[in-house]
Formats: sequence, structure tokens, C-alpha cells
Amino acid sequence: FLDLMGPPAMTLTPSVGAAMGLGDAIGAILAGPRAAIARALNQFTYYEMKARAGTVGAALGARVLGALGPAAPVRLHLIGHSFGGRLVTSAAAAFPAPTHLALQSLTLLQAAFSHNALCASFGGGQVGAYPKVIGKVAGPISTTHTHNDSACTIAYALASRLVRDNAQAIGDAADEFGAIGANGAINLAGSQIQAVPPMATNGRYEFRPGKVHNFNADAGIKDHMDVTNPVVAALVAAAVSA
Repeated sequence: FLDLMGPPAMTLTPSVGAAMGLGDAIGAILAGPRAAIARALNQFTYYEMKARAGTVGAALGARVLGALGPAAPVRLHLIGHSFGGRLVTSAAAAFPAPTHLALQSLTLLQAAFSHNALCASFGGGQVGAYPKVIGKVAGPISTTHTHNDSACTIAYALASRLVRDNAQAIGDAADEFGAIGANGAINLAGSQIQAVPPMATNGRYEFRPGKVHNFNADAGIKDHMDVTNPVVAALVAAAVSA
């Protein structure tokens, strides 16, 4: 799949893709006019990280969480950031719901995996990686998304497309290769999603059980790693308490 095409002409800040290994995946893409070999090697790193998150998550859900048998009812909450968002979503998909252990909420903070992952059909018949997660979570499924996050908006989209397309619509909701952390979970049925206002500074939210809630985080998250601030903490606490 190697070619000798030049990199796209783009002006990016040095921080793009610098978080959570995305920098390793995209670093060579933008360097030099004939970086095909370096692109390929870095793509292997990127896809290995992405695949590993899914594999570890599936094992976590099926073998670890699925093997638990608490004596009394327990509510389980899964929270993941970046590639960790794919890990916990994969765990939710593989979770067999043992006795007394209920998957109560799933919260994805700037998740670095496909914005189509939860949908049953998109792009003329393609199926998302984890559509059955919706219906397995008793409480809310929540995502944060913002284009302040260059790692999810630009680096993820570029790495996912192997630089085989131009920069038109890169990273936004029209991009086939966009991330949840940029656009939220998209292409869902109306019955699966709950419209919500942007992230609230007062931490007050109204959740609907079993629905996907895409929270615009433009005012609450300034970059890929900015997920430990009070606004994000309030959202997580509200989702867990719902």
C-alpha cells in the first residue's frame, strides 16, 4: 500500500497529535516530500495501539468483569479517555452482565476512535464496530467532543485515512474517518440519542437512561489532555450519579 505521494500542504501547531501516542502515528506524515516508508512504519504503531485497545477491552469485559459475581447488586461505571475510550467501549460490548453486576454508565472523554463506532449502519451499509453497546448500558452513554482537541480532530483523521485523501472536510462530522472526540457519536437513530446542551459549568445535567448524550466541550476542554478539570469532573460525577 506504499506510494510516493507528497504530504498534504497543511499548517499545524507542534502540539497536534502530541498526546496519547497520536504524535507517533502522525509525526512522519507531515515530514518531507517522500515520506512513504516512514508513514507506513508509523501507521503500524498507530494501528497496533488502536487494535490493542480493542483487544484488551474485549478481554476486560468478557474475562474480568464478566467473571465477577458480587453477592449484592453493584452498579458498574466505565470511563475512558482517548484510546482508553475504545478500550472501555470494547469492554462494554463484550460484557455479559453477570448476576448482580449492572453496566450503569459509559463515559467517553475525548475518545480517539471512530465517530461511527456506535451506529448500526452508515456510508451505504457499513456497520460500526460497537453498535450493540447501545442497549447494554442501563444508564447514560456520554461523550465529550470539541475541535479544540487537535489530536482527535486532525491527527486521528489523518492517521486513519493513511493520507490517501485530500484535506477537504478533514476531522469534521462529514469526514468518514473522524473521531468521537471531535464530533461525538454520529449516524445514530433518533431513538438512540438524546439532545443535550453544551457542557455546563454548574454541573447540572439531565440524562436519559440508555441514550447517547454528545456534549459539546468547546467551553470546557481546551485540548486533548484537558480532561481533569472541574467542568469535566462535574460531568463524570453527574453521569455516574444518574
